[in-house]
Amino acid sequence: MEKTAVRCPSCHTGLSVRKTSESQSLTCPRCRFQGTITQFPEIEMKKLMCPKCKVILFMDPQYKGTIVCPKCQHAGDASAYPAAPLHPPVAASQRPPAEDDSVATDMPVNLSNKRLSRPGILVRTGGDVPAEPRMIILKKGVHTLGRGPQSSIQIDTADEFMSRVHARIELVVKGDDTFEHLLSDAGSRNGTYHNGDRIGKNETVVLCLNDLVRIGHTTYQFILE
Repeated sequence: MEKTAVRCPSCHTGLSVRKTSESQSLTCPRCRFQGTITQFPEIEMKKLMCPKCKVILFMDPQYKGTIVCPKCQHAGDASAYPAAPLHPPVAASQRPPAEDDSVATDMPVNLSNKRLSRPGILVRTGGDVPAEPRMIILKKGVHTLGRGPQSSIQIDTADEFMSRVHARIELVVKGDDTFEHLLSDAGSRNGTYHNGDRIGKNETVVLCLNDLVRIGHTTYQFILE
């Protein structure tokens, strides 16, 4: 089932959802506005280009905050990211990505058939307020992410929608020496989102290259080192 991008009519937050029917119920994760999906107007994502590495990003056209390129880590105001040309030149650096390359899109490209030969990292790609660290390096074992000291990976942020202990990622080394990253919610107040879908209670999701993880109002992209 394909996803569509819509906007909350109350707080104007952009959302990525799976549309099943015209009577489908939808709740905005930011302001909690509830209504049928027909009350959420569809939007067309804006195609931008990183001014440093020329990677293409797809963003909400009304987003005015800071954008961090998930490939080169260049950070700048959204207004500093130019619109992507209709037919950009194909340079060697822009050929189809190998296993260790990232595809910077706000509508993620899920490479689920890729076996991961080393641990992954989370790179911050957006949010309402600044958040550090911009890059989270994952290691073998269980990690908890949140803005409180109780989390094994504490994120220094003013994002009040992020719980003190928000999400959990377990890195498992399998018998064939490949790595598997298991994402789950840690009982957070506002939920953990994987590619726009809220992770259910006691649900575990396997992270794939370029997946997006949102905790609170802060979004990370999963790539390899």
